Amino acid sequence: MKPLTAVSPLGITQLQGDYLYINVHAYPTKPRYICAFETHAHTIDLQYIISGGEYIDHLRVTELTPAGCYDPSRDVQFYEKPESTTTIWLHAGYWAIFFPEDGHRPMISDGVHDRVYKAVVKIDTRLVSMGTYLPAIDNLTEC
Repeated sequence: MKPLTAVSPLGITQLQGDYLYINVHAYPTKPRYICAFETHAHTIDLQYIISGGEYIDHLRVTELTPAGCYDPSRDVQFYEKPESTTTIWLHAGYWAIFFPEDGHRPMISDGVHDRVYKAVVKIDTRLVSMGTYLPAIDNLTEC
C-alpha cells in the first residue's frame, strides 16, 4: 500500500475484494441544507481526510427518518433532515469511523476549505465481529 497524499490517484483500490477497499475521491463542500444523511447497512466507513476539510454531522440511525428506499446495490439509505445533530470537523490528517448504526452527513462546508480530498476505507461488516443485531438494518425502507 502506498501512502495517501494530495496527489494520490482517485478511484477504488480493492484490498480484499468487495469486503475491504479504499475509495479515494474529491469534491467541493456544500452548504449543510444541500447535504444528506446516510447509513450503510453492510459496511463500515473509515473516512480519512488527505487534504482540505469538511464538517460531518452525526446522529444515531434510531433518531433518523428514512427518505426514500434503501438501495442495496450501493448499500445506502438516505434520511430526512433532523432537527439537531452532532457535528465533527475533519481536516487533513483527521479521520472518523461510522458503523451501520451511525447516520452521517458528509460534504458540509467548514467555512475554511472549499474542497475535500479524502479516502474512505469501506469494511464489510462480515469481516468484523459485531454480533448478530445491526440496528441500521431495522431503519431501512425496502421498496
